Amino acid sequence: MNSILTFISANLFFIPLLNLILLNSIPSGNLFLFRTLSFLALSLLNGFLIYKLKFSFKKPNLLQGILFLLFLVGLSYLYKRFQFQYYGASWDIYGMWNVKSRDYMETFLRGNEFKIIHWDWVQPGYPVFIPLFFSFFQILFGEWKYEFFLIYHYGVFAFNFLLIYSILENQKVSIFKYYLLANLFLLIPIVLTASNQLIDFSVAVFGCLGFYYLHRLDQSLDLRKQWVNYLLLGLSFGLILHTKEEGLMFFIVLSGYTILFSNLRRERFTYFVFLPTAIFFFVLMVLYKKSSPVALQFSLIPEMLKIYLTDPKRYERVVSLFVSSYQFPIHFADLGAYLGCLLLFNEGRKYLLIPLGVSISFVLILLITTYNHPWHIILAQSRLQTDVLQVLFFIGLSLKNPEELT
Repeated sequence: MNSILTFISANLFFIPLLNLILLNSIPSGNLFLFRTLSFLALSLLNGFLIYKLKFSFKKPNLLQGILFLLFLVGLSYLYKRFQFQYYGASWDIYGMWNVKSRDYMETFLRGNEFKIIHWDWVQPGYPVFIPLFFSFFQILFGEWKYEFFLIYHYGVFAFNFLLIYSILENQKVSIFKYYLLANLFLLIPIVLTASNQLIDFSVAVFGCLGFYYLHRLDQSLDLRKQWVNYLLLGLSFGLILHTKEEGLMFFIVLSGYTILFSNLRRERFTYFVFLPTAIFFFVLMVLYKKSSPVALQFSLIPEMLKIYLTDPKRYERVVSLFVSSYQFPIHFADLGAYLGCLLLFNEGRKYLLIPLGVSISFVLILLITTYNHPWHIILAQSRLQTDVLQVLFFIGLSLKNPEELT
């Protein structure tokens, strides 16, 4: 299963990079050359991967069987979502992904000069990994096809379950694992029905991918033997930043985990993991600072902060989330995560407090937000919380059973 995940991950990282190189280097409008070079590059990459990787499959255990049933439930939710809302979300996905993807495609097919940032975009400073990924296939096809977006969303959802399926391969059945799978089940309706959640879900899945490769490193931490895991780990952490602006939050969470609380922590381990992440972060910041000088405005003067923190109406709105029928599953999962971590708390698992702390901090953010408060309460909370919890439950499922913790 690891070979399959590595194969998918390598293509996921390579395709947008290949698209960016081709759009910047070959004559715009030369579709034949684009298709030829793309075919050669992907053939070389995948031929190399097939030659190097060893593909094997094991008989699924009970936990994996339960996970497969959850996956089928999730597919039914996803199908209904696309029947209700074709793009899979509101203006966020349409403006941040679809429009930019079509812009890249139309620019190339019409023979115009390629520019990675267009000032007439909605939020031009938004990360462009997904538009580069989508537009690659649209250009190859030679025309705009909405079906590629549906395929992507189904693919990311399946990839998320493949990650979990893989880490459950050698796990023993325990109450803790059942508990985490139950909480994961509670998140499925929220993830697939919240207004903009599908775009955030990609960020959460890429965060899980980073943890997956982090836990694959053995105690030797030998760079020569494990360079593939190191490379994919760094790329996964970097990919989080290039998908959505909230990726900055995940960068902080994952870097904090890696540097401060990893049970594999050693000086050279920290260096090798953090360096590629920092490089991606630096490049991202330079790119978006140059293209969008005012990307986000969140001015909060002390006088307004005092008003917000003493406004009982704001507290009432935040507290009402816990009794809302729509939000109940996610906050039940919140509470379950806190209790579970308290039960499992020991010196070697302190890193669990990082995503929990981030999750709790959203409550404070919602109290002091300068945006429309009722709107922010309804939409932002479910998206941000499921992002963090998705990664948190993935971490928990990848741990040893409670009786084996040291």
